[in-house]
Amino acid sequence: MPVGPTDRRRLLGLLLVAATVLTWWVFLGRDTTYQRDPGSGVTSGPYEQPQILACAAVLALLAIGAGWRLRRTAIVVLVTGAFTLAWSAEASSDETGLWLVGAIGVLVGCGAGMVLATWLGDGLRSLLARRSA
Repeated sequence: MPVGPTDRRRLLGLLLVAATVLTWWVFLGRDTTYQRDPGSGVTSGPYEQPQILACAAVLALLAIGAGWRLRRTAIVVLVTGAFTLAWSAEASSDETGLWLVGAIGVLVGCGAGMVLATWLGDGLRSLLARRSA
């Protein structure tokens, strides 16, 4: 049976979800260490700013790349959903019970970032199409 465009998009969607979960795991999933500032005694973490920025950059590149073949809505839903679920699976073991608040923040932030990334990707594709025409 021949593979059609719909099958390719489904496969690409699955690959996008897998790449999203892998991105979460590489940058954030293995880090459970909190940092304590010796001067102020303030505890922060477990993530640090460079981790978050690198993770966001990779997710944005994934979204822009997937935009060549997938619809913007699909990219936003797949990446945001996969990332939020991966983060929530780890965070739900938090003893404070505040992981749900964090999950909502991750959902909103990741969703907004994906909307922006897909919008930028559309602009980039339009620019490249005009240059090649």
